[in-house]
Amino acid sequence: MRKLKSLFAVIMAMAMMFAMSSVALAATTDPNLTSYDTDYTYTVTQGQEDIIELKVVPATAGYAGSTFDNVAELQPTADKEGIVQWAPVAGSPAGVDVAEYGGDKDGDTVYAYAYVYVSSDAEAGTTSIEAKNTVTGATMNFTIVVEPATPAAPVSNIGYEVYTDNTTLAFKGTLASVAANNHYGNTNFPSVLDVVMPMQTANASKLTAYNIANTWNSYVLQSMTINSKVYENYTAEDGNYYGWQYRVIRNGEVLSLSAIVGMDDFALQAGDTVVLKYGVYGAVDFE
Repeated sequence: MRKLKSLFAVIMAMAMMFAMSSVALAATTDPNLTSYDTDYTYTVTQGQEDIIELKVVPATAGYAGSTFDNVAELQPTADKEGIVQWAPVAGSPAGVDVAEYGGDKDGDTVYAYAYVYVSSDAEAGTTSIEAKNTVTGATMNFTIVVEPATPAAPVSNIGYEVYTDNTTLAFKGTLASVAANNHYGNTNFPSVLDVVMPMQTANASKLTAYNIANTWNSYVLQSMTINSKVYENYTAEDGNYYGWQYRVIRNGEVLSLSAIVGMDDFALQAGDTVVLKYGVYGAVDFE
């Protein structure tokens, strides 16, 4: 009987070890995250309250979705947080926040979820909600646009700096006012893309032309002609993609959001500075 009890204890210990290792594997085997049965982008009319549910599952290197091991590892408790954390990216407008998160099961699929609350007084602009697997470091971003029903008021005192490579400053200045209708874009709030037209007017001798193109229903700064040279977006023979990239500096800080959303989606605030640089994507330094 004593041997049977000892054997049973060993079996139970092994079972517990296997259960613990399976939880770890569920969090670490797949290197990515992907959405599960939800959209990537949501648009809410400013002034309306809304709740949006977002869901993610682990994904392979090819972004094929799989499953978490169990719901418990995703549920926050008084002693621990769930392994998938959710939060707005720095620089996102106020009024769009993660209200609740955890995990649930749909058939054989265990997914992580978050409920995002959009308040009725949320600022106009684009919020990026990041889901992060704290075990693997994998991340995924969802986009929530709070869109005014009519064009918002212009913003004032917008600085700009334009570089034709990583370090060569072509020109800089400050715009007294930037309006939401300074170009034919998708948003009713003053965006980074709205800076281009008044910036060209203020620097007509240097910035002689620009092209804003509608690509897949997204407006993109395709090219600018500076000092008679055209700097346009293109893919080189070595596979590197050259183009215009931007960041927004607010209160002396480079906002992470401006590395994630497009120029037409970033809502400017008074006193912001827009930095535009031309070069290989991923190789341009804004720090």
